[in-house]
Amino acid sequence: MNLEELKANFNSWIKTLEIEIQGKEKSLNTLKAYSNVINQFIDFLEGKNIVEVTKASVMEYKKELVNLRDTEQLKTSTANSKITILNKFFKDIDRSDLKLSRLKSTVKTTQDNFINESDYNRLIRWADKLGLEREKLIMQTLAGTGIRINELQFFTVENLKKNKTSIVVRNKGKERSIIVPDKVRKSLLSYAKKNNIESGIIFCSSSDPNKLLDKAWIWRKLKFIAGKARVKKSKVKCHSFRHLYAQRYLKLYPDDITNLADLLGHSSLETTRLYTRLDEQEQKKRANKMFK
Repeated sequence: MNLEELKANFNSWIKTLEIEIQGKEKSLNTLKAYSNVINQFIDFLEGKNIVEVTKASVMEYKKELVNLRDTEQLKTSTANSKITILNKFFKDIDRSDLKLSRLKSTVKTTQDNFINESDYNRLIRWADKLGLEREKLIMQTLAGTGIRINELQFFTVENLKKNKTSIVVRNKGKERSIIVPDKVRKSLLSYAKKNNIESGIIFCSSSDPNKLLDKAWIWRKLKFIAGKARVKKSKVKCHSFRHLYAQRYLKLYPDDITNLADLLGHSSLETTRLYTRLDEQEQKKRANKMFK
């Protein structure tokens, strides 16, 4: 099947789907969502100059979804929703051979695939060696505050000067105060002064001072540093520095998971409990103590 045949199949399929959805009194938003997903897939193929729609080309699209997930631009659940819609489309046009498997959750039973304190120190040292001050400061901010990477947009000169203790971030429909350690705050303001950033987002895009650096670009740079520092690149991903923050906190205050949940902005303690899981070395250490 070539791309033009795929488009023809899509146009026919979406018309049939419209009748089906209206018959079941489903929201037209469902139809819009289905249409958007297939159009995104077509745009991807055209962008890659892919003419023949094969299993290999469909797998290329899945790799793109994985990349977006790993650079925190797409949730696993959202990626899987897109795959589900694609699979329905492929099935309805009698091309089940093109169906994709869903993405697996990135949550593991232990925390071996996140950066630890030693990894972090190596990353910071190598950022220094490479002269990557901005990237070093990004890592220090993420690990020192426990924020999500998109929350860097709230680290503005104004916010840091206005309150010497915390800043307010708004994310996922919620608002919370982020405690900013003195060392991090001073480093951020010093960096801003040295780079003539008098207002707005400190880690701003070069093309737009009111816009945060592209998240995918940030992760690429941090993975580059990881390669130089001989830290597994797979460890430098969404929530790695947030996880390190949680581990540091629990090491100092092991019985205070409730306050940690507040600091991380978790609605459920069950989400926070993911950070209390042990790595394999600690599990072995405890098992050995039990059978001395």
